[in-house]
Amino acid sequence: MTATSTRTLFPIIRDRAGPVQPIPAAIAAITGQPLPAVTRMLQQSIGDLKALAGLPGDVAPEDSCHAALHRFGYAPLRLYADAHRRPVMGQLLRAYALSPGRAERLLAICESGDAFALLGSQAAAWSSSAPTDLGALVRTGTLDMDAPVRFAFTVMPHRAVPLASPDHAFLESVAGPAFALADAYSIEVLPVGWPYWNLSFPGEMTDGTPGSGDTLVCGEHELLSVINDRVRQVEQAGEMTGELLARVGLGPARPSP
Repeated sequence: MTATSTRTLFPIIRDRAGPVQPIPAAIAAITGQPLPAVTRMLQQSIGDLKALAGLPGDVAPEDSCHAALHRFGYAPLRLYADAHRRPVMGQLLRAYALSPGRAERLLAICESGDAFALLGSQAAAWSSSAPTDLGALVRTGTLDMDAPVRFAFTVMPHRAVPLASPDHAFLESVAGPAFALADAYSIEVLPVGWPYWNLSFPGEMTDGTPGSGDTLVCGEHELLSVINDRVRQVEQAGEMTGELLARVGLGPARPSP
């Protein structure tokens, strides 16, 4: 399976435990490669670039990203930010929106180390497995329009590179507890084309507003995280209610954890 024909950003496939780093996440959203495959390619690129230069020291993130994207089958198209041109994010996005021709995949790395993938109005970041829109990242504060941009360029596919297979054993080990929790709390889990899942929560696990019972999640890791967080909220609310009732003499006292 290859990933060069789509006109959308890809979901970020998390098939390893641990935190998600911004730069690998952005490249995963551009290429469709699982996160561990991206991390390995970046590390390999760094090692090869060090050997090529024959000099000690760090490799600039823009150099390792350029090499990794090339090896994943993507060629550079238009440069928006580099050592000689450091716009803030808002300026970069305006220039990107005004560029001629159809939108291409954009990788933007901020001075802070944050990184984003964009394709037209679509955007992806380390904070969520599924691509979203640019406005959503701005509203949540994930993307700062005043953040200085270290490096940014667009890329386009120029050769087909097979997608690495995710670690299905890990994904199954994460999905198992998620399904068990869902069954215990009467949460309906429906696949919506891997890696997406739709969750339908019972009324007591919602805030009562229309649509609050349905949630679309991306990937097994997010599936477990969202179910676990909702269950924890319900359990904590139940404990608080029991303690309040005990204080006014309307129920048995419950020990605090």
